[in-house]
Amino acid sequence: MPKKNEDSTDNPWAFSSRVSKISELKSKNYPSTLDDRLVVRSNSELKEAFEELCKVSGHKPSSAIRLMMLKSIRDWNLTV
Repeated sequence: MPKKNEDSTDNPWAFSSRVSKISELKSKNYPSTLDDRLVVRSNSELKEAFEELCKVSGHKPSSAIRLMMLKSIRDWNLTV
């Protein structure tokens, strides 16, 4: 019989802890200091399309990705 994951939704304390952590991440004010890097692999066609989209919308790709990261954190929705 497989071992149950301690962080499964069957464990109300673990579930509550995850919900609490998500809430904390969503409400945090993130500093604008750029002190780390994020390296993402992609295919060239997707990268070129994203760069073109950013160019026509007046954003730098790095700024657009940071905005998407913040939006993802703020809008994260836990489906139960």
